[in-house]
Amino acid sequence: MRKAISLFVLIFLSMVVSCSTKSNLADDFFNAGNYEKAITEYKKFIEENPRDWKAYARLGECYRNINQADLALDAYNKAFKLNPNSNNIKDNLKAIRTKASEKYFSEKRYDKVLELEPDDDVRLKISERFISEGEYNKAYKILDKLLKTDPNNIDVNYQFAVLYKETGRPEKAKIHFDKIIEIEPNNKEVLRELELISERRKGAEKYFRKGKELYDYAVYYESYETLKKSVDLKPDYKDAEYYMHLALGNFYLKKDDVIVIWEAIEEFGNAMEIYIKRAEPHYLLGLAYEKKDKKDYKFPIEEYNRAIELEPDSKIAEICKEKIKQFYKNKKEIEKMENFWRRK
Repeated sequence: MRKAISLFVLIFLSMVVSCSTKSNLADDFFNAGNYEKAITEYKKFIEENPRDWKAYARLGECYRNINQADLALDAYNKAFKLNPNSNNIKDNLKAIRTKASEKYFSEKRYDKVLELEPDDDVRLKISERFISEGEYNKAYKILDKLLKTDPNNIDVNYQFAVLYKETGRPEKAKIHFDKIIEIEPNNKEVLRELELISERRKGAEKYFRKGKELYDYAVYYESYETLKKSVDLKPDYKDAEYYMHLALGNFYLKKDDVIVIWEAIEEFGNAMEIYIKRAEPHYLLGLAYEKKDKKDYKFPIEEYNRAIELEPDSKIAEICKEKIKQFYKNKKEIEKMENFWRRK
C-alpha cells in the first residue's frame, strides 16, 4: 500500500514538475522575445492546465506582439472568463480591442469593427467615413437606424444634414439643421449652415424667375444658362431643373442637324422624368421625332396622344390633336400619290 501511495506521489510530482517546466520554458521564450516558440509552449501548458488564466494572458500577449489581433483577443477573453476581476486583463483587452478596431477601420472591415465595439459612436464614425467616400446609401442606412433610436441626437442629425447637403438636397438638410437648433439654439456652425441655405435658396429663386422669363420669350440658350445657375445653387429645385432641360432641348430643336435633334430628345426625356404627368415634354418630344424623320408617324403620334391623355383640356392637347389630324391627312395624301404612280 505504501509503495502504491509513493508511486502515485512520484507521478503527481513529475507531472507538476513537467507543467512547471513547460510554463518556465514558455516564459523564458516570451521574455527573450521569441514569441512563436513561446506560443507553442503556452499551448502545450494550457492543454494540461486549461484553467490557468495567467497562461492565457501570456498567450494573448504573444499574439499581441506579433500583431495577431484576433488570436490575442481570443486568448485574453478566455483569461477574462477565468479571472473577471483582473484589472490588468480588462485594461489589456480594452487596448487590444481599440488597436484591432483601428486596424479593421483602416482596412474598411466595418463588420469586424462593430463586432469589437458595437456602440452608436462607432456606427457614427463609420457613417461619417461612408459620407466622405460618397457611399451615401450605406451611410443613410446607419443614420436612419440611429435616428429612430434617438431622434434628438445632435451628431446623428448633423451627419444626416451633411449627407443631404452633399447629395444636393438642401431642403432635407435644413430639416436636420433646424432640429439641431431646437436643441442647441446658439450652435454657431449650424446657424451659419442655415444662413447659407437661405442665401442659396434666394439666389436660386432669383435665377429661376429670370430663366423662366427668358424661356417664355423663347430665348432658349440664355434661359438654359440662367436656369442652370439656379440649379447649381439649389440642386433639388425641380422647377428650375425641369425648365433647364426644356430650354436646352428647345435650343437643340431649332437646329437642322439630326444628331443635335437626338440631343433635344434626350433633354425633353430628362424633363419628362422630373414631372411625369405634364404634357409639355411629350408634345416637344413629338416635335423632335417629327423633325428627326418626316416619314416617321409612329413616335410623334404616340407622344402627341400621351400629351392629350395627361392634360386633355389644355392648349397643348388642342395643338396635339391638330398635329395628329395633319399627320393622318398627310399620310392619306402620300398613300394616294403612291397608288397613283403604281398604276402608271
